[in-house]
Amino acid sequence: VHETREQIDSLTVRAPCAGAVIRRQLDELIGTYLAKGDEIVVVGNESRKELRLLIPQSDYKQFRDSVDEEVRYRVGNGPTRISRLAKIIPRAKTDVDYPALAATAGGPLPVKNVGGETADAPSEVELLLPHFEAVAPLESSQGTTLRSGQRAIVSIGGRQETVGGRFWRFFADWVE
Repeated sequence: VHETREQIDSLTVRAPCAGAVIRRQLDELIGTYLAKGDEIVVVGNESRKELRLLIPQSDYKQFRDSVDEEVRYRVGNGPTRISRLAKIIPRAKTDVDYPALAATAGGPLPVKNVGGETADAPSEVELLLPHFEAVAPLESSQGTTLRSGQRAIVSIGGRQETVGGRFWRFFADWVE
């Protein structure tokens, strides 16, 4: 009885910080078994959002050289806004951390099936081409106007570059 009481008490879930619960289809968790360590929800703060960028390998060098520079982003037909590229995680991967970006969910990224589909779970997919992930924090006012999970078009660059500078960058990339 004492052991059962301890197990029940250990089922209490507490967030490490104040914020809003973020989870799609939260009601689907009712009656679902979760293993120890499974993510239940994410607690977020509407004023502390960030853009998560997936960068194809072919664009990595351009973005790598642009850390701490401005990135422009636009959601839907909304206005173009500006953030700053804070960091790039220097490890390419093919995992689909954001399923809404997969072509199977109507997103722009091509994927391939890597696991069998069963009655209980859809097939697993992975990106056809490896991508790097980057982070661009949003200002408080920007974060409150965007919903979590919205897709955005992001661009970087636009610097004025001479033909010689462009040739030099191409040559340096080729040598590397």
